[in-house]
Amino acid sequence: MLVDLREFTSPRDTPSGVPEVAVRRADEADRQRLFSFVAAEFGDRWAAGVVVAYSREPVSAFVAACAGHIVGFACYDIAYLDYFGPMGVREAERGRGIGARLVVATLTDMAERGYAYAVIGDVGPTEFYAKVCGAVVIRTGQ
Repeated sequence: MLVDLREFTSPRDTPSGVPEVAVRRADEADRQRLFSFVAAEFGDRWAAGVVVAYSREPVSAFVAACAGHIVGFACYDIAYLDYFGPMGVREAERGRGIGARLVVATLTDMAERGYAYAVIGDVGPTEFYAKVCGAVVIRTGQ
């Protein structure tokens, strides 16, 4: 999917989220907890992306945290520059707007850094991304 970031300002119909959940850029204090969270919830392949995110300046990962516990994350510039993902929210926390807040925070950061577009690869819920950030499916081979 593709998101036009040239005038990206706010999400479409995105819930304001859960007040007790803070979404922010990951910092050094989050490094091990974030790696462990992603490995446990989503597997080693995505956890390897966290390592890449921490090699970027600034760190290209965002966390959603509640009561000191990470409940979700999003990264960019992992597989390729200009690519959003991976992103995930703990299964028990889904459906509360946390994923949408992570998407918006990450894409806003990409826009502020001068990216014109973001590519979202390996998309599962296309409707989610279309609604949250206006992403469109990239047609290939036509």
